[in-house]
Amino acid sequence: MERSKGKVSVFLARLAWAVWILYAAAWSWALLTPQPVRLRDALLDETPALVSSKVVHVAGYLAFTMLSGCLRPAVPYRWLILAFLSLHAFGTEYLQQFVPQRTPSLHDVGLDHVGIVLGLAITWKWWLGTSASAA
Repeated sequence: MERSKGKVSVFLARLAWAVWILYAAAWSWALLTPQPVRLRDALLDETPALVSSKVVHVAGYLAFTMLSGCLRPAVPYRWLILAFLSLHAFGTEYLQQFVPQRTPSLHDVGLDHVGIVLGLAITWKWWLGTSASAA
């Protein structure tokens, strides 16, 4: 029984990492291509478009942080993941200056970090608890 339990937990850990990597790739793509902006502008007027894009920044990083909490790595690596999320926010905003119809904004980086903080607040037990490998 213990042996099969270990196999299940290894499978779930690998699945969590696979989902995290897919989300990271999809979120990066969404932030670094003009298609989401074109779709937003085709569907919404100026004010709702602006509000929706800001909500998406917060929600995207909130989800990214929650997914990161699901990984439950050893404690020192948790802080590396949070550093990665922060650098991802800065990096994608910086790179947006090279993408047509995208504009970099420190305000958006701030909103990204609001999403990170909200994600931490929601999943704080995952971030402060024992790692999955130690449990």
